[in-house]
Amino acid sequence: MAKRKKRVLKKIAKPTKRLTKKIKRISERVPTGVKNFDLLIEKGFEIANIIYSLHLTKTIDFIEKMVLSLGGEISYYKKYVFPIKWSYEFHKKKKVNYDVTLLRIITNR
Repeated sequence: MAKRKKRVLKKIAKPTKRLTKKIKRISERVPTGVKNFDLLIEKGFEIANIIYSLHLTKTIDFIEKMVLSLGGEISYYKKYVFPIKWSYEFHKKKKVNYDVTLLRIITNR
């Protein structure tokens, strides 16, 4: 795994380990390009009744299998086009449109 991705995952995992309070809803937007977003979903299952989460549409089959394996269900989804504008020197295009899906996950806990 690239060093940058490891740093991003540490930033995500560290704060989520400290969350222990039970809450009704949590909303997540997984950073683009992060492969281990399951950490966020699993933590959501620990602390929330309902999770709203935005993901690349091409990953929805994987997410659905994971949600079912954790005992939850996807009660709603909405597809969007999510534009990301050029913001770093290494970006090659002025804007890139990503197909994303917003999920409402009921954790059944």
